[in-house]
Amino acid sequence: MVDDYVQYRRSLKLVAGDATGNGLDLSNLRIVFTVTHAIVGQMPKSLEARIYNPAPQTVSRLQREFSQVSLEAGYSGHVAELFRGSIVQSRYVRDNPTDTYLAILATEADKTYSEATINTVIGAGWSHEDAANSYLQAVDDAQLKNVILPKTDTTGCRPKICYGMVREHTRILGHSTNTNWAVNGNNLAFYPLGGASAPLQGENDEVVALTPATGLIGMPQQITGGVSAQCLLNPRLQAGKRVMINLSDIIAARADVSYTAGANPNLVSGDSPNAINNPNVSGSQFAGLSQSGNYRIQFVDHSGDTRGNDWSSSITCTALDATSVLPTSLLRAG
Repeated sequence: MVDDYVQYRRSLKLVAGDATGNGLDLSNLRIVFTVTHAIVGQMPKSLEARIYNPAPQTVSRLQREFSQVSLEAGYSGHVAELFRGSIVQSRYVRDNPTDTYLAILATEADKTYSEATINTVIGAGWSHEDAANSYLQAVDDAQLKNVILPKTDTTGCRPKICYGMVREHTRILGHSTNTNWAVNGNNLAFYPLGGASAPLQGENDEVVALTPATGLIGMPQQITGGVSAQCLLNPRLQAGKRVMINLSDIIAARADVSYTAGANPNLVSGDSPNAINNPNVSGSQFAGLSQSGNYRIQFVDHSGDTRGNDWSSSITCTALDATSVLPTSLLRAG
């Protein structure tokens, strides 16, 4: 569990650079940014940043010389990297008669999604971990160094032929292991849809406790398939990260009086004791509340303004309890 710390004195570092490591620190200018990442749908992490009133020479260098950008943010003494990726577009815009800004749009590991291919054969007896490591090698991205994957005992009795786009093979592996896959920082990650809250293979055991004492803003809201919450900007909150939210802090959703076990398309039916047709389980559990407070982040949005009020993180997370049923929209997202 992450210890509490004082969240005081905002801190930010934005650096644009080239492939050789030469860069330009833009942190002293007014910067408005949004970093967005979602596991569902294999959405690459993206950065939208506005750099206000840069000098014409700075604009020229950014547009001609630099192709990479990194962003670190947080509070004094607790700053961490929010984003590192490739610049997709830069635009010089006049905001009003006196102010201009350079708008940067960047994505993380975009080539992994759009260009990476594989052409190899994995020998008989391969495991899901062997397959994931083969995909990691095929990506050939120096930033990707680790695989996060649920532990399985499944092995292939025949050689596995891998040919085509890496994203198609990772999607198949996700279906096989009941996971959603994503490129997350240095990790090629496969996150399970619900289930136990134990760490995955390759995942650290850090759990972020989200309470009013650690920056929680307002009350988390129960939504279809999980819980949404907002807090002071916290770089530890990343898509796929495990968080702890007290059940007593969450505002439960209003019950739908038209609810019937056989007709609700957002709920998953089954034959287990936790299935929809069990009359001993309350309806709130089916909407994604965790009785133990364990959740995994499915979507995160970090936003801030170095000269304004905004400095926050918003998350949407799903319960890790085995008693919580996920909506079919998440189960079919891979």
